Amino acid sequence: MKNNKYVRTLTEKWWFIIATLVSSQILYLIMMFYTFPYLSKESNHLLPLDMRASGYSVNDVELFLSTISDKGRDFYINVQLPLDMVYPLLFSLFCILILSKLTRGKNAVLSLAASLIVVIDYAENLCIYLLLKKDSVSSDLVSWSSVLTITKNIVYNAFLIIILFLMLKNIVSFVRNKITLKSQS
Repeated sequence: MKNNKYVRTLTEKWWFIIATLVSSQILYLIMMFYTFPYLSKESNHLLPLDMRASGYSVNDVELFLSTISDKGRDFYINVQLPLDMVYPLLFSLFCILILSKLTRGKNAVLSLAASLIVVIDYAENLCIYLLLKKDSVSSDLVSWSSVLTITKNIVYNAFLIIILFLMLKNIVSFVRNKITLKSQS
């Protein structure tokens, strides 16, 4: 009976981890294939600020803001940014859970560091919101926003690499244990 409870709990945790991954990726796909293309269309085919992985300058932001339609600006504020408030929460939760699982809870610092995803993405969203709402562009605000966009992309990719590395490490360890057990029997 105790084993059944343990297996059920383990399965529920994996189910929750997978659910956070799937839901975050559904949101990501909505943004990639609906909101970002719509914003690009509404800004004469310029990339939305969030999508500029290498950052942007004051001139880039001024061009984007002067090109995006009022409808596009409204969509950015009322559709894209709210979606981008949910996505980092789900993705960060996935990272925290999977890292805890892959390290068997032995690296709480790494799991907690995944909360940086939310902090950085929210700060970037706030900067973009302020840029979209202002009539004039502040070079300081653009600089902060650009740095946050670059940092966000680095942090997201770093966590994906860490997760893939730990998954590979766990798979190799699992296979080695199976081979060892087989050779001992």
